[in-house]
Amino acid sequence: MDWLGSTEFNEPVVRRHRKRAAQRLPRDAAGIAEILDGISGALERPEDQRVSALRSKWPELAGKQIARHSQPGFIKGFTLHVFVDHPGWMPELERMKRILLERVQSRFHGLRIRRLVFLLEQK
Repeated sequence: MDWLGSTEFNEPVVRRHRKRAAQRLPRDAAGIAEILDGISGALERPEDQRVSALRSKWPELAGKQIARHSQPGFIKGFTLHVFVDHPGWMPELERMKRILLERVQSRFHGLRIRRLVFLLEQK
């Protein structure tokens, strides 16, 4: 007996599965622009007032030179994510991480920031 006539393909369970699959409605295809609009809309974050306050005081907290190349980006949980404009500044910020964290915690203790993470800004 060939494979089409074999009993496993003609079992009631397999026939029911095939019948249900044939009855399902096809999904509507979406254009790539529509998909990207949905994704980018979900990624946009409204301006957080806490971050705005940090940004306004960032030159005082980090120093003018470092503030020219970095800025607070967003707060997630108890972590402040700081955007850095050039990879050369990452080691300098990592070196100052403890000091910056202490300054942020003392000035903005209500935010309960426990950690700093530095991210290279995507342009």
